[in-house]
Amino acid sequence: MLIQVLAIATICYSSLFLGNLLAKIAKEELPLGKYYFKKMQLILKILIPLSLFIQGGLADSILMRIFLIIFSVAGPIILYIAITVFLEKTKRMNLNYQYALFGVILGIATIEIHQLALTGSLIFLYGLPTGTMLKKNEIKKTILPGVILLITTLLFS
Repeated sequence: MLIQVLAIATICYSSLFLGNLLAKIAKEELPLGKYYFKKMQLILKILIPLSLFIQGGLADSILMRIFLIIFSVAGPIILYIAITVFLEKTKRMNLNYQYALFGVILGIATIEIHQLALTGSLIFLYGLPTGTMLKKNEIKKTILPGVILLITTLLFS
């Protein structure tokens, strides 16, 4: 299971580099696509924590579903939303914080392997527009979010 978690976290993080490569290939499309990339980021910021609710519905017994939804899903989602809103309001949200929060969500998703794959693919999709909109001097700073993503995923898995 640990190798699968590391592989999925690595693939999630690689989307930043693929998005940057996409920006280098299609330079003339970036000004037109920036609006849609920002909308895609916003939708995925909402979908990633909400994807954990699927996990609660997959349990066999009704008591287990209630336990999963209350303790391992609703609590972290409320915490994720509170931290995200706080960081956005104080203008401190950056790539490091966002990927640390994604690492926590990915760690929680390790309860079920199919949930891990779903959450990991949503994080991968979030990284594509994010990597595309990074400036040339910011791509070198993306090593730290990858390390944070791996560490928080391993701590919470």
